[in-house]
Amino acid sequence: MERREHLRTASVLSILGLMLLAAAAALVLLSGGAASQERFEVFTGPAQYAAALSEAADYLRIVLALDDVYILTYVGALCFAALGFRAANPAAALGAGLGALAVGGLDFWENMTMGTSLDVAMAGQTVDAGRIAYQAAISAAKWNGAAATLIALTFALPKERFFEILLVWGTRLIFPAATALFVTGALGLRQAGLYAIYAGMLSGFALLAIVTYNRSRDGVR
Repeated sequence: MERREHLRTASVLSILGLMLLAAAAALVLLSGGAASQERFEVFTGPAQYAAALSEAADYLRIVLALDDVYILTYVGALCFAALGFRAANPAAALGAGLGALAVGGLDFWENMTMGTSLDVAMAGQTVDAGRIAYQAAISAAKWNGAAATLIALTFALPKERFFEILLVWGTRLIFPAATALFVTGALGLRQAGLYAIYAGMLSGFALLAIVTYNRSRDGVR
């Protein structure tokens, strides 16, 4: 597969990822916010955690299924983008590709753990504190790994055109800060960090689709 094909594939997968992210957000809205995965990615008391899982059960199962497909799209988009732009910075491209695969693996594991916790709650059992802490640790590793992966990719991306500069600097400025706020809950700004992450993902997919498609058309590195 040639570089141009790598970039076109990254563009298509970015658009699919954007659509899946929007579909999951719509389901969360329909559930009144109950099915937001992120509310189960941080530690809360066992009784509260199990009650929230039971409340979200039907919508959350659909969101988890969508997320499994979404994982494949974002891993593919990032890996193909890294392949397409690898000549600019091979080390950064390799780091981004390996990081995307690692983050995808953590994301699948997170979903499996959350899905099993949902089964436990629906069976009328309490999800114990150790399991909730384990879930939170997987989620924290995923988000921190995602931020590092995206930063690595920016060092392989071109930075000559408006959308390219916007993608690179938007990623570098938004994701590390937003991830730190969400994972740690510093300054009471966990929810603000989550909103910033989602805004960054939506705009990032759109910009990555534009950048990779435009570069695939002119063949410029």
